[in-house]
Amino acid sequence: MMPSRERPKSRRISWKVATFATLTILALVALNLWPTNPQTLFQQALSDRNPATQISLLQQAMATSNGGFPEAESRLCLLLSKDKRWDEVERLLSHSDVARWPEHERKTFAETCVQTSQWKCLEHLAAVMPDNARHWWQLARSHEQHENLMGAIQTYEAALNQDIPPSDALAMRHQLLDHCVDVGELKRAQELLHFLVSHGEHGPQIDVYQARIFHLEGQPAKALDALNSALRELGELPEGLRLRGILQMELGQLESAIKDFRRVIELTPHDEIAYFKLAESYRHLGHRDGSESMLELAQKTHDAYFSHHKRKLRLTELANQLKQSPNDQELRFEFQKLRAEFGRE
Repeated sequence: MMPSRERPKSRRISWKVATFATLTILALVALNLWPTNPQTLFQQALSDRNPATQISLLQQAMATSNGGFPEAESRLCLLLSKDKRWDEVERLLSHSDVARWPEHERKTFAETCVQTSQWKCLEHLAAVMPDNARHWWQLARSHEQHENLMGAIQTYEAALNQDIPPSDALAMRHQLLDHCVDVGELKRAQELLHFLVSHGEHGPQIDVYQARIFHLEGQPAKALDALNSALRELGELPEGLRLRGILQMELGQLESAIKDFRRVIELTPHDEIAYFKLAESYRHLGHRDGSESMLELAQKTHDAYFSHHKRKLRLTELANQLKQSPNDQELRFEFQKLRAEFGRE
């Protein structure tokens, strides 16, 4: 009797069915065991030490919570910013409820943005929480650190249109007035000074503002009177002495100007403006009195100013390069050596 060929075929079919059923059961078990709870995913992210895994778990937590998970958003932003993935940070911020982030994490994130000059992120924080003065201060200070006075001015102006605390508003008006004078915004500076005086502000700081505004207006004699009034209370303030020297130079009081500029350099050896103005005062005095010794001093002082200026530019350049390459030992050695030279001076 011939052996049946049906039985092996039936066994093969049964084996395939059994295998499929087993795989299906395992898949279902794995699916049920795989965490889909946003809080579980978040806790796994906190306990994991691999940044890439943390980011993945946080993204899953946010996806499974339909985007309503501020703690995961803030932690993800911190991780992405640490990895310098700022494009992703900006996209995430555009959909995040930053106001609901944990306070300490929002503060840490803002400080990271200040340190890395991420103005767009700081602008977003200020726009989302317009009555929070700290974010406006951080944005303005970041602009000031990079000598972007127009950016700082615009920030203070925007902040003053919000419902920030009165003490912050007053302090910002002082900063705004100072910057407006620096960039020559005479009309706005006058408005701010009038506001401060009309609200009870007085004293040497107000006298200094008045002196600077008189100077902008082309009235050096009035500026000098106001400044002298301030310096009687402030004492030998280097910035005040430098301004007084400039006013005296404009009024032809060259000997007095030279005395002030030399004192400024004694107090602050890195003041380039004082070096330059001292050289100019020596030069004017030499031409006026026909003094060769004054002209020689002018040239010597100008050379010292130029040398100092070049070294200061190099120090700034090295600092910027070290931000990009913090582990470059040659750059660090040169930077520390040059900074030490400035310290000895």
